[in-house]
Amino acid sequence: MFGRLDSIRFLTSNFCCRKLPSTRFTGTRQDVIDAFFYNAGTGQDQLRQRVIYALSQIWVVAINKNTNGDMIIPHLQILSKDAFGNYRTLIREMTLSTSMGMYLDLVNSVKPGNGVGANENYPREVMQLFTIGLWQLNPDGSLKKDALGNSIPTYDQTDVQQIARALTGWTYPTPAGKQPTGMNYSYLPA
Repeated sequence: MFGRLDSIRFLTSNFCCRKLPSTRFTGTRQDVIDAFFYNAGTGQDQLRQRVIYALSQIWVVAINKNTNGDMIIPHLQILSKDAFGNYRTLIREMTLSTSMGMYLDLVNSVKPGNGVGANENYPREVMQLFTIGLWQLNPDGSLKKDALGNSIPTYDQTDVQQIARALTGWTYPTPAGKQPTGMNYSYLPA
């Protein structure tokens, strides 16, 4: 187990990398949170740190589901890498993220059949919270209204179901040395 200063040094040196650290991080969730705020306060790239923080308030993952430090690092690294990038790229990388797959139950979602539906949690949240919101807006930010004066929704349940179907079949990476199976239930950051 890393000591507190070793954890901060490890995270600080690897946080802005495009790839995950080659060494598996064994620190605690609190070590990652502490390092995140330490880096935010002392990093030489203050604009990037502030954008990472702002994006982390939109693209959230719950620490009650991503319980270990190595489950949070991939999420923060995506935010760091894409802080000044294209939002579409950020959406794609978050959709493929093991951290997000764990948080919003996207991982191991199966196609509908036999009384089971595709998991709709992530598709709903990606539209409602991370991208288009609940209601169509005018250029000035006010709600668009239909002929009866009702707010116009940006999506409906059919949209959620169709996106959920499109996002089925994803699982965690296959552990090294093992044969791929239909589903992997062990979280392996990637």
